[in-house]
Amino acid sequence: MAPQFLWQLRTDNAGNDLFGGSVPSAAIATIGVQDALSPTQTDQVAVAILAGGASRSPTPTSIAPRRCGCGGACAPCIATARSNIRDWGASEAARSVTIVELATGRIIRRFVGNLGAGGDPPLLGGGLGMQAAFDSPMTGTPIAFPNTPGVAASRAYVGDADGTMWRLDFSDPNPSNWKASIAYDIYQTKYVQGPGMPVPALAGQPIEVAPILSTDNVENPVVMFATGEQRGFANPDPNMANFVVSFTDSPAGSGQFTANLDVYVPMANGERTTGPLSLFNETLYFASYVPSTSTGCGTGTPCVWGVNYLVDTSNPLVPAGTGPSDPANGLDSNQDGTIDSRFAALASDAVVFGVGINRLPSCVATTTPFNDGWLAGSYNTATVPSGQYQLVVETGRNTSAGGPLGGEALLTGTQQGAATNSLHVNLGAPKQTVRIDSWTTVTE
Repeated sequence: MAPQFLWQLRTDNAGNDLFGGSVPSAAIATIGVQDALSPTQTDQVAVAILAGGASRSPTPTSIAPRRCGCGGACAPCIATARSNIRDWGASEAARSVTIVELATGRIIRRFVGNLGAGGDPPLLGGGLGMQAAFDSPMTGTPIAFPNTPGVAASRAYVGDADGTMWRLDFSDPNPSNWKASIAYDIYQTKYVQGPGMPVPALAGQPIEVAPILSTDNVENPVVMFATGEQRGFANPDPNMANFVVSFTDSPAGSGQFTANLDVYVPMANGERTTGPLSLFNETLYFASYVPSTSTGCGTGTPCVWGVNYLVDTSNPLVPAGTGPSDPANGLDSNQDGTIDSRFAALASDAVVFGVGINRLPSCVATTTPFNDGWLAGSYNTATVPSGQYQLVVETGRNTSAGGPLGGEALLTGTQQGAATNSLHVNLGAPKQTVRIDSWTTVTE
């Protein structure tokens, strides 16, 4: 079947742009929406969640108070978020999230940061524009929870240009009751302003890498995201701070939620993640790049990370990987079967644009013949391995061994015959969870 063009959104009724200069990927989800003809009926509607993207204007240097507590879909201000933020002006098309019916392109609702006259473009008619507390362009790729196919999502998460992760609440089938609130602001809770560094309001970096979702042991969503612009990653900046963050979003009663920090990785001097995050067997894997401070043609240092995504670092209150016994370590640095590190630095002639998790094909390894006197015959038993899991890192054509932290000793197995060399790390099999569905008593 050939692809079929369905719809396109670009401007509102007055010809104003609905999005910024560049936009991230959409999130596809199913949500419960009140039926227009029968309000007591809830329809399961497939939607696209569209973030506003990056602003067409330069990053501002002025500061303004946050918009929280602005009424409408706004939530009250919270102490765990910065009270001031960059001032992106009165009208900013990228400061928005639009919920669109997937089949028809019909806009169900559009959250904007400034719904007033001269504000963000909301001219859609029918009351489709909703006042939200957005302060900054919504640069991140949205992700819905639950994100299981066929299950209606009750929430979505999306990051902005100042490093704040937002929560959209779709639990009420009436779109007029949908809410937008700050889920987590890492630059309020963990940013440390050093000499010459900007104030927290101007320190935030954009969330551009797509976040990932999992759950904790009681099925609360765990959100993992990273800050840092993906362009210009090779430029060192002693005043830039980026983070990789994992937090659990737990119910707090009365339809409210509280984000509890699990683990965070601070990055300084312009270091940031490069490429997507990957989660496997309770370990968050990702790559980063440390720019060179050399004034010549020196190259920076790529790193591969493995961090336990559920470890609570509040006791003791330390960032991930500050010591050899750090409980958040997720990487086996010398392949001896012991998790002992949070990262491995590779040779400085590579840039790693993300990591992947692969599983090698299983095959019949050994066959053992045996005779069975009861069945009067000879038979064979086959031992079939489950297939080795591997962390796969593409490092570029000219990579060589000799990482400054012994990382290359860990990441062996360069594929010399490939156009792009890759490093492979063996991983343990994932944990298996047993659930009891039902039981009975049998008497013989």
